[in-house]
Amino acid sequence: MASHSKLWYLQRFRMLDVMTEPQKHLVDKMTRMLEVKHGQRIYVQGDPSDQLFLLKVGVVKISSSGPDQQETILALLYPGDVFGELAMVDDAPRDHIATAHE
Repeated sequence: MASHSKLWYLQRFRMLDVMTEPQKHLVDKMTRMLEVKHGQRIYVQGDPSDQLFLLKVGVVKISSSGPDQQETILALLYPGDVFGELAMVDDAPRDHIATAHE
């Protein structure tokens, strides 16, 4: 199977069609490709919002943890979904947890 660039994957979902070349370069810098195993955290509450993620395969669980440590599932994400997108507009720390679910 051929290895493709981050931008190749993003372009498959037509996300970059309306962006200028400098904006595409910024997206390239803000995204990363990684492989995570079931249960592995991608980011946690308080981490810097400095990356954007595109899910290629599997399922990612977005959740939050309250003062009682009770987990609340906010969303389940599937291939083609983008997450961490607030990094594009806001530099506030993450307010939720992203975990490899499948």
